[in-house]
Order: sequence, then structure tokens, then C-alpha cells
Amino acid sequence: MPAARAIRALDLTVFDRVGRPSSARFDRSMVGLSSLADHAKLWAAAGAVLMVTGHRSAAARGLTSLSIASLSANLIGKRLFGGSRPQLSGVPRRRRLPRPPTSATFPSGHSASAFAFAVGASLDDPGLAVVLLPMAVAVAYSRLHTGSHWLSDVAGGALLGTTVAAADAVRHRRQHARAHARQAGS
Repeated sequence: MPAARAIRALDLTVFDRVGRPSSARFDRSMVGLSSLADHAKLWAAAGAVLMVTGHRSAAARGLTSLSIASLSANLIGKRLFGGSRPQLSGVPRRRRLPRPPTSATFPSGHSASAFAFAVGASLDDPGLAVVLLPMAVAVAYSRLHTGSHWLSDVAGGALLGTTVAAADAVRHRRQHARAHARQAGS
């Protein structure tokens, strides 16, 4: 399969480039960010901030999308596609996560969750995109930087999360339009 070989070659090239030396401060920040995104802690906190600042609908859309994407990535995608993680021997120790993941690698659940929340909330309230999308990109990159994932895992997770958020936005808008039409007909 030429496409699979090309993806693997790109994964290896990017992994090698990401593995080049960087500052200890940046390495620590990427480990911290990746760990903060474990179990959607970062996105739950972002959702809480959105709720208390008057963006309830955006928080609900982001958290709904995140829940669907996380379940899809971790319970279906990883079982269906699998994949082995990068060898940590090529990753400097200070970049490694304290507890490296052991599950199958494709798609990245962190990336799926990050993009699902960011895109879901931003589709509801486009002004949030300027803050949430860079956060999602940073979480996705942190998974590469810590040696937890290949580029294809992160891209697959980002695509899954974005697709789930877009589908949920369409579903939500249709549901809202039907409710509005029923009220107008009453």
C-alpha cells in the first residue's frame, strides 16, 4: 500500500524533526499541557469558564462534541485501527510523560477531544475560536512533542473531533429550527 508507506514515512520524518533539541522550559510546558488535557480536565475547566462568563450554549456544544469524539476515538477508533506508539528511546527524558500511554495509538483521543471542544464551542460562538483553536492545536502538538503519538494519529484525532463537532452543530441547528417551527405553528 503506497499511501500507508507514505504516511509512515511522513510520521517518521516529523517524529525525527520534533525530537530535535528545544528548551527545557518549552519541554516542561508541553508535558504539563499534555497532562492537563488528560481525561478532558482542561476542556472541563474551559467549559466551566464559558458557562460562568455567559457562554452556556457554546460550553454545552463543546462538551457534547467532546464526549462523542472521545468515546468514538477511545472505544471505537483505537480498537478498529490500533497502531503502536513511537519508541520513547528517541525522546529526551524531560519530554516524556510521567505515565506514558499504553493504549493503541490511532486516533489520538487527546486531539479528538481538543478539536471537538474547540470547534464545537466555536461553531456556536465564533468569537471563541481565537482562543480555543490555538489551545486545541497546542494540545495536539504536545502529543507529538512528548512522543505519545505520530503525526497521523494527531491528524486523525483532529479530523474526528472536527467532524463530530460539525455534525453536532448541524443536528443542533436542525433541532432548534424544528422547535421554532412548532412554536410558530401553535
